[in-house]
This record gives sequence, structure tokens and C-alpha cells, in this order.
Amino acid sequence: MNSIVTLTDVNKTYHGTTKETRALQHCSLSIEKNAFTCIIGKSGSGKSTLLNAIGGLIQVDSGSVLVNQQELTKMNKKELARFRRENIGFVFQFFNLLQEQTVLENILLPFDLNNEKADLDFVNHVMKYLQIDDIKNKFPCELSGGQQQRVSIARAIVGKPNIILADEPTGNLDRENAKQVIQLLKECQSLFSQTIILVTHDIDLAKHADFIIYMEDGQVKSYE
Repeated sequence: MNSIVTLTDVNKTYHGTTKETRALQHCSLSIEKNAFTCIIGKSGSGKSTLLNAIGGLIQVDSGSVLVNQQELTKMNKKELARFRRENIGFVFQFFNLLQEQTVLENILLPFDLNNEKADLDFVNHVMKYLQIDDIKNKFPCELSGGQQQRVSIARAIVGKPNIILADEPTGNLDRENAKQVIQLLKECQSLFSQTIILVTHDIDLAKHADFIIYMEDGQVKSYE
């Protein structure tokens, strides 16, 4: 397997005021490059924590997190931020769009934050492909949920990251829009040679993936 993500014996515990939550327990897995992988499991199984560890959004307590040949556990916050900018695109359940900015401004936000010049030809190509080029001057409040998620996907893609991490991206969408989002992500995987890692509780949507990882009690129980 040509792995782009390898976790080895990873542990993560959240320390609350009254109890501890062991989110990841001796968790190990490999994810193949340029594949579409779904992570499924019940609420509290560790799915989102696993995704956040892969994205460098959290520090794990122990173990190895190797992403695109870089060991995340040895990076400081500044190095992790740079790693995310250069390697990862994020798609969230709640879209995370800035309400006071237009569709186009939201999509270009990663470039603005990095003080980088956007490849406007590619940005326009992505917007046209996702069928949002005609709403680029509208604001998020003027869009449907499906349109907002398309904008979120565009924002994740335009920086040409190696990996797209999607955390319950269909959670706020109806069935038809949910299917469209999964199909769009699959097409982006093919068109832009990206690795897609998606967390979902919906087994029917997960069936569209190349690989399915099932999590329970902070561990990978099966991988097929």
C-alpha cells in the first residue's frame, strides 16, 4: 500500500472537570494515497479526534502520526500551522463560512491568510465545476445549505492540498444534497489526485468510498 497517512499506537485523552475521556486508545491505521476513505462509527467512538490528529489540529498524548512523510508529533504549533496550510484542506459540517464576505472572498480566504497569490484560473475552474460561479458575489446568508457546502468544498480545493479532511460534511444537508456532496468529493479525488478522508455516521454514504474504517472505543476495529 502507498500510504499517505500512518498512525501507530496513538493515544489521546481529554481531561474534563469531572471525568476523563479516552478518545483514542492504541489506535493504528494506514490510509492509501489518492484514495477516498470513510471513517464510520457511533458518536463518541473517536472519529473526529482521529481526523483532528491527522490534520494536526490536536496534539496526541503518545504514538506516531505520520502524514505525507512528516511526523506531526515532533512539530510545534507554528510548524503544524504551516503544515496544514501546505498539505490539508478542511470541509466542515457547519460550513464555517464568514457571513460578511462573499462566496469568492470566502474561497480566497486561505490565500489571504497565507499572503499568497491565488491561481485565479484554477479558482474559476473549480467554481465553475462546482456550479457556484454564478453566485460568487452573493453572501452565505443568501445561499442554500447545499450551495454553502459547495463553497466550503471549493475553499478546501483551491489551495491544491494533498489531503482533504471532511468531518460530517453532509450532517446538515438533506439526502439529495448529501449524495451530491459525496459525489463531488469523489470527483475531486479523481480530477485533482487528492486523498479524501471523510468522517460520517451514515453507512449508506460510506459505501461510495474506496475504503471504510470502522471505529469503536477509540480504536480501529476493521478496515476494508
